[in-house]
Amino acid sequence: ELAGGPSASTEPSLLPGLPSQRAELRLQADWVNKHCCSPFYQILVRKEQTEREAALQALNAGIDDLEATAVVCGGDFLAGETLSIVDLAFIPWAYRIMVCKILERYRGPSFALDMTKRPKIAKWID
Repeated sequence: ELAGGPSASTEPSLLPGLPSQRAELRLQADWVNKHCCSPFYQILVRKEQTEREAALQALNAGIDDLEATAVVCGGDFLAGETLSIVDLAFIPWAYRIMVCKILERYRGPSFALDMTKRPKIAKWID
């Protein structure tokens, strides 16, 4: 797959484009996992309040970076005009964070994320 050209299939793909573009999408999905999903869990499992607050800062930074990347990519999705593996990497976590508000429920209102500062992602999850 990585050595060949674009897929001959006309079916929609979560990894569209040239091999270099597909590799970039994989890297972006991995980045989402490390910078948005991992801090979410750290907030929930850490016992020390300082560790939870550090994880919240990391989560806010990750979501801010994801917002900036989504704005640069354009389109209605996180990595451009079509649904991709990047969107699928973040959807379950975004739902837990922004719709179910798990952090506020289990860690209190000080762990609420201000999505007004992230309009692209707020629109995307809607």
